[in-house]
Amino acid sequence: MSTPAVWGRDGAGAGSWGYFRVDVESGATVLLVRLGINAPAYAQFAPDGRAFLYTDPRRGIVSRDLASGRDVVVIPVQGASRPGRFSLSGDGGSLAFVRVAGPDDGLMVTLEVQRPGQPPLVRARATAPDWLTLQAWTPDDAHLLYSTGRNDEPGSVWRIGVDAGESVDLRFRLLDGPNTISLHPGGHRLAYAERILSPELWISRLPTP
Repeated sequence: MSTPAVWGRDGAGAGSWGYFRVDVESGATVLLVRLGINAPAYAQFAPDGRAFLYTDPRRGIVSRDLASGRDVVVIPVQGASRPGRFSLSGDGGSLAFVRVAGPDDGLMVTLEVQRPGQPPLVRARATAPDWLTLQAWTPDDAHLLYSTGRNDEPGSVWRIGVDAGESVDLRFRLLDGPNTISLHPGGHRLAYAERILSPELWISRLPTP
């Protein structure tokens, strides 16, 4: 499993596969986290660059202090319930993530938000054969984008308020089933990959509800 490189806060390094930091000028490599090759490849630097968050299949979502090397489990694995893809808000104060629970033929996926000092709040859910994938925070940290669909059928992108409100269909279809999009910092464009005849990178305007 692989994941796009993640830029460090100072712009000098990138985390490849969620485990190493590589200086883009010198090529020097620093080990951040050592996990198995089949571990979920979800990782992100904190906005202030002081911590590196990653998913450990045995423990959950973990935050590693880059100065001390100390780990703190932010969202734990609980029995058959395990966190998956996640994303920090732009200010670093809140964490959105998906939680997966149950057997494969009855898998339940929830989209949740963890605010400081509060229990996780469920904002959306799906049950197999439907799927749900977290995509991004909006630049104002007020909404989340997520996609949902059924099996390998085309998915759709939705927007929902972080704390309240109903999901809004943005009428944007992803033809390649579960996929990952990247939202431009301005919040008006998104990049995503499609496979029709061959893999292609697309950039489109984000529809307004």
